[in-house]
Amino acid sequence: MKRYFIVATKDTPLGRLLEDLLPQQHRESIDGILAAGGVWRGKERLLSPTMIIKKNDTIAIHVEPGQDREYIMPPEHVVFENHHFLVVYKPGRLNVHAVPSSLRYHLTHGVNRYLEETGVNYHTTPITRLDQPVSGLVVFGKHKKAERELFRLAKEKRIRKWYRAALEKPSPQSRIRVQDHISNIKKRTSADPNGKFADSLFVFKQELNHANVYSVFTFTGRRHQIRYHAYHYLSPILGDRLYESSYVFSKGEIALLCCGYNIPIWGKRYKVRLPESLHREFEQKIDQVEKKKPSVAIS
Repeated sequence: MKRYFIVATKDTPLGRLLEDLLPQQHRESIDGILAAGGVWRGKERLLSPTMIIKKNDTIAIHVEPGQDREYIMPPEHVVFENHHFLVVYKPGRLNVHAVPSSLRYHLTHGVNRYLEETGVNYHTTPITRLDQPVSGLVVFGKHKKAERELFRLAKEKRIRKWYRAALEKPSPQSRIRVQDHISNIKKRTSADPNGKFADSLFVFKQELNHANVYSVFTFTGRRHQIRYHAYHYLSPILGDRLYESSYVFSKGEIALLCCGYNIPIWGKRYKVRLPESLHREFEQKIDQVEKKKPSVAIS
């Protein structure tokens, strides 16, 4: 993604300002950039080309290929649904939320479109989240009461997550419980005695061509917790360039999959598991990984 800053020299309609000052190679894409929500004034997303931009106002423009796409969630990616909540599959490299360059190409947009098409009049937000390169299950409420209760359960650590992670060989331990304190600085997590407590359990499950696959259970939900714990105490997750993996996937994903939840809500306990077909897809992806020693990319 590229970001540009332009300053209005006089009161000017936004569309004209972009036509005059945006680099030439992007001027044919102005309508798409605006429709995608890639133009900002401070924390305000600007969508109308006729909006008047005042003299000396600074405008930020976020540009990336295909940013005017819309994410439409395949119906088969709805893994569980009842009257109160649904659990859906997020592919790797898809953001859970809107990003500065796009309003419509992210998981939450796809879920809200699905709800609208199935007659649910509620604009939902995710209860759980996954990093962009991670694939797997995400929980959404279908009405305000359910959303509040699910957020409460998540805050109290009563919603349990289960992951699969493919770690580079050798990853010597068959079972390890990691408890430490970590902080996230400049988008990368590291040990910090003054940081937040983090607690993960790794259990070896199977050996594949390029990796050892672990089940991972998290008892806290810190940023990059599994990714850092794998890297520091065992070996990097396949494809995780941020944590020095020697492998890379063509689409920039990493071999980390959120594949199950235990959700206790209103007297019932729901066990939601990823379909076997998506487990097989995860294993097939591991077989397609390329051996490479890229430089560490902070992104």
